[in-house]
Amino acid sequence: MGLQAMPSLVFVIDTLSKGGAENVLLQYVESLSGRYAIKVMVLKHIADYRLPEHAEIEFVLSPEQKLTENGFLILHKLTEAAKAADLIIGFSDFWVNYVCVLAAKLAQKPVLLSVRNELSRELERFDLPAINRELVHFCYQHADKIVCVSDAGKADLVQAFAIPAAKIQRLPNPVDLQKFAQNHLPPQGLEPFFAAGPVILVIARLVKQKNLAFIVRLFAKLKADARLCIVGKGPEYESLRALTEHLGIAGKVCFPGYRDDIPALLQHAALLLTASHYEGQPNAVLEAMAAGTLVVAPKIPAIRELITSGYNGLLFEKDDEADAIRCIEQAFANAGHTRNLVNNAGNTVTPHDSHHASLALAEVIESIIGKTK
Repeated sequence: MGLQAMPSLVFVIDTLSKGGAENVLLQYVESLSGRYAIKVMVLKHIADYRLPEHAEIEFVLSPEQKLTENGFLILHKLTEAAKAADLIIGFSDFWVNYVCVLAAKLAQKPVLLSVRNELSRELERFDLPAINRELVHFCYQHADKIVCVSDAGKADLVQAFAIPAAKIQRLPNPVDLQKFAQNHLPPQGLEPFFAAGPVILVIARLVKQKNLAFIVRLFAKLKADARLCIVGKGPEYESLRALTEHLGIAGKVCFPGYRDDIPALLQHAALLLTASHYEGQPNAVLEAMAAGTLVVAPKIPAIRELITSGYNGLLFEKDDEADAIRCIEQAFANAGHTRNLVNNAGNTVTPHDSHHASLALAEVIESIIGKTK
């Protein structure tokens, strides 16, 4: 009797750029590749991307093809892939998850959806939020299972979209604890900047959700002689640059774009600062906790699931500049207390280890495909 073939999975994502969801997908592919035959279907082919090493990759559209003009082609290709797989997994909110549900139903195969954010808050930035609200309600309730990165995301699906709670499972984001615990040299090319004084690090897409103008404005009011490093790319780059010039702090702020040396950046920063209006479960916060870097963040639901202010980090009232400045100044003034916070954060993040998170995802996968065999 021959060896039984491994079950096959198709992950679907919009891009393989250097964002949080893409990073999580790469970790899952790496961890699950010995158990499943994995194919990753990427809707948009962009110049700046990373490829997983242990999966078949298919770019659904060429760089010249537009997503908005090729909906039927995308649905056709995903349906054909779903027919040959045991499970299709949508890994991007909204459009990707919609088309994954349609493809799975056409192929008569099960579908698992991953929800990365509080969808009702994401809808606020859409031109047509009403139709997307209806699509989330219709498509997501036809998924076999949904995994959410936070309790806040799960509650949002239940309350805002009437998705049955029994269909949703919380599955926190994974972190490669070993990589972030290792000692790293100062970030290459930024050594003089980091040597000039304590660095406040921000790791985020440069979009309105991340509330980065708030960070720039409060940084200008800090008494401490610190530096601000904003890592990431996005449409708000020019306006943020202009704001630093207007406030007279451009010489103390750097925008290095995307970086692959996040562990080094975190280890050599004084603290990680975030000010997002809302989040799913921010990878940067988990990574800072794993790297031994203090987290200063707003009191929003997803953050409060990870950070207890005064125990494993410092939290400020959302959009309150004075309270955020107070937290930062406190961190700079009391090194002993900061060390205690960082130590507690390291203990808090241990359950997020990539290996444990991947095993939890595998259990969800088996609970679905086991029913179809």
